[in-house]
Amino acid sequence: KYGHYHMAQIATFGTMAAKMVLRDVARVFGLSQSEANRWSAAVPNKLKITLEEAYQESKRMQELVNFSPNNQLLYKTAVQLEGLPRHVSTHAAGVVISDENLLNLVPLQPGSNEILLTQFTMNDVEKIGLLKMDFLGLRNLSIIDDTLTAFKRVYNRTIRLNQIP
Repeated sequence: KYGHYHMAQIATFGTMAAKMVLRDVARVFGLSQSEANRWSAAVPNKLKITLEEAYQESKRMQELVNFSPNNQLLYKTAVQLEGLPRHVSTHAAGVVISDENLLNLVPLQPGSNEILLTQFTMNDVEKIGLLKMDFLGLRNLSIIDDTLTAFKRVYNRTIRLNQIP
């Protein structure tokens, strides 16, 4: 009933964030690595900052953008590309399982170790009604169990999780 085409790992997409998209666009515009790094360094170090926010907050970014029409075009191009998927990778623990052949339900691609990979994200596989399992929790429980076993072997003492401060 279940087999190769009934289980797949779930894809996740890395997107073009502010610093990375500036580096990529600068490279396409023919700028040197040091120039691309200069653009990237003009973005404040804030989590999930957008290029428009960086422009508002950073005088260095404003100076770079306003220096020339080519720099303005570079910035506008980067703003248009920001947030788009840059690469696909495998979700750390997400797996879908189906009694129906997944080829009939979701786009698939070869993944690592001959395991299929959905081309849908975690939210998308849920929306189409596939059974999604998160095995990270189980993996963590195995790590904890292995740690307690190793502790007993090395120190010849048994401890319980609720004894650990």
